[in-house]
Amino acid sequence: LGIRNDYLNGVFGTYVGGNAAINIFLIAMTVFSIYMYRIKEIKKSKFIFLLIILLLSSSLNELKIFFLEFFIIIFISQFYFSEKKVNPLILFRNLLVLFISIYIALQVFFIFYPDFANFFTIESILDYTTRSYNSNELLYSNGVPIMNRFSVFEVIPKYFLTSFDQILFGKGFGSSEFSQIAIFNSAFYQQYGAINYLGYFSSYLLLEVGILGVGTYLLIFILSFFYCFRRKNQLNLFALTLSLMGIILFFYNSSFRLESCGYMFYTFLAISFTLNKNVDENMKRRRKNV
Repeated sequence: LGIRNDYLNGVFGTYVGGNAAINIFLIAMTVFSIYMYRIKEIKKSKFIFLLIILLLSSSLNELKIFFLEFFIIIFISQFYFSEKKVNPLILFRNLLVLFISIYIALQVFFIFYPDFANFFTIESILDYTTRSYNSNELLYSNGVPIMNRFSVFEVIPKYFLTSFDQILFGKGFGSSEFSQIAIFNSAFYQQYGAINYLGYFSSYLLLEVGILGVGTYLLIFILSFFYCFRRKNQLNLFALTLSLMGIILFFYNSSFRLESCGYMFYTFLAISFTLNKNVDENMKRRRKNV
């Protein structure tokens, strides 16, 4: 069919940016595969096969961020249940396998998308922080820099949150909203939509609810992370990893504004807490019966 890049999204549709939903699905499936392996529901061979399929899927979908997410997920799962000192030889072996797997997946990625061959160099990443999104230079629209992921918290307060109360509380709900129906677009979007603030959930939220709103939103993931970190079990590993991925996605793109992404992510996060609550209740009943 000749479908490539952001359009290769399967059941999530063939539209630009649809791989944001694929990314969340791959994150959840990676964590779920680890969970199933740890409770011995699948063998090691099947577990490795599933991880290979997930990496291959990310390569075909041009999901560059997933390689970092995959590394973080595997790394966390390696240490989450380590009550005693980790055997350095086993740790080295596991990390070596992890790096080799990601390296092979990257080579597959470069075969399908050779234009990104130099994307993962330090020089390229540093250059990315100083230019506008989807450009090789810093561009402006109506006198405002077109943002990338790293410039959100520099551009928004400097150009739009011009008073102390706006820095704390933002410009208000709906003040920068976008609609598929032009007459419902906010005045802010009509004037500044080209600066790409809707490309990142962090910039959109910062504009509308300020620093306090952003902090409150991130607190959901932060509290979930530390709750699961202190109460270690297999289900909490699922929620802990998703909480950390939520923080990354908050800054990386606008996944949480999309119906295909936000609902799915929070459903996966809620399921782990719901199942864990049932486990806790069953444990309490058993203790009473003893």
